[in-house]
Amino acid sequence: MDGHQTTASNRVKALVVAEMIVAEKNGLDRRTVQLRILPAGSRVLRKAPGPFAGVLPEALATLDAET
Repeated sequence: MDGHQTTASNRVKALVVAEMIVAEKNGLDRRTVQLRILPAGSRVLRKAPGPFAGVLPEALATLDAET
């Protein structure tokens, strides 16, 4: 998965506002942010499908290896 830095920052901000995670600047490099999941985020994450579940992985599995 590829994403731009601003996209990641916006997603983190949305998760902070939704009280799913906490973002803390820590250490000498103030650009670095440590993320910590909160109980609400853990509840949502437990319901999420695994990384290889759903229609896309099934469709990819049917492709020829040379594709």
